[in-house]
Amino acid sequence: MNFEKFPIRFPEREKSQREKLENYLREKAEILKSMDLPIDERLRIKEEQFNDIYSKSEIERDNQKIIQRQREWEEKEIKDQRFGTEKIGEKLEEVFSLLLNKMFEKNEMIVVRTSKYDDIFAGVDHLILDAKTGNVVAGIDTLSEMSGRRYESKIQAILAKNLDGGARIKYGVRIEEGKVKKGRLQQVPVFLFALPPQKIDQIVETFDPQKVTPQEKDVFRYFLACLKLQTDALAKKDMKAFPELEKRFKGFREKITLLSKEYQIPEEKREVEESRVEG
Repeated sequence: MNFEKFPIRFPEREKSQREKLENYLREKAEILKSMDLPIDERLRIKEEQFNDIYSKSEIERDNQKIIQRQREWEEKEIKDQRFGTEKIGEKLEEVFSLLLNKMFEKNEMIVVRTSKYDDIFAGVDHLILDAKTGNVVAGIDTLSEMSGRRYESKIQAILAKNLDGGARIKYGVRIEEGKVKKGRLQQVPVFLFALPPQKIDQIVETFDPQKVTPQEKDVFRYFLACLKLQTDALAKKDMKAFPELEKRFKGFREKITLLSKEYQIPEEKREVEESRVEG
């Protein structure tokens, strides 16, 4: 797949498309909020809605930690002259959550963005829930770089995290007997999905709430190829010390394998970077 080509951008059209995307996100958020999921209009889990789980002072301390870390990142951006990195990441997360909810709808999976706290300190941007069982089956970390030192570092860090029992989510959600349960989640398998800014812009510029666009299908197929590559690699590792992680992983891998067959993901597309993911 060629991720270098992208359409010419027209500001007014992009604004209109952006509004369509935001309206779609809001509509999806309203549906999920009607299920009592503690999210905002951009599908992000809100720490403030966990005041029945954690004390007000603890949530406030977590918010201060978030502010402090964001300041550190801003200072680093200025020092390294890498301006706009955080905004690109935020845009990627929004587009990615929209895309997955759109593509996963018939497969009965729900995607929400993690709280800012878990985004920063757990290294997980999204949680994928099985709509039938209500269980969290996986976490996704997104990145707007597809190569280089940061990409390699992320791949290795995620592999190490999975071998150490997976992600630990403080502001987690699951569904039991039709009711949302809030609290900590342990042993969540995590996977990386990298997508460059120009591909994100393509999805925004061509977004249609009434149908799946060729651009969305293209990115979703690439997502499946990346996930199949990583799940196949992780399947070769011993996870018996972490039974809940292993259970979640096996269930998620089955879903990704079935979707890969449905979307006819060629085997060779998954083999190109296998040695890099296995570590």
